Amino acid sequence: MLTITACSSGAATTTAAAGGSKTETVTKKGYGGDLVVKVTASATKIEKIEIEGKDETPNLGATAIVYLPKAIVEKNSLRVDATAGATVTSEAVLAAVEEAITKMGFDPAAFKK
Repeated sequence: MLTITACSSGAATTTAAAGGSKTETVTKKGYGGDLVVKVTASATKIEKIEIEGKDETPNLGATAIVYLPKAIVEKNSLRVDATAGATVTSEAVLAAVEEAITKMGFDPAAFKK
């Protein structure tokens, strides 16, 4: 199992965290199979993203699920470059994070600047 942490179809659950943050889990299809994406955010900050994608291609999709959460959290933005060679997985991660933010009741447009 590959689980990556960085400070639609499928199930989604929302839980409240301290300080107005919420956590939402969304499942999307990556290139190699399902990606389970857990996002913790507030209306103004993406705080943490964890991704489980055990069937992603090593050095391609697996690289995307390492790189993208870090980039999104560091930039506090959904406007990050996709991982070369892992377009399907990259798009699935970005779509899952956007869906999670929406399901939390926050505006994803705030994170597209």
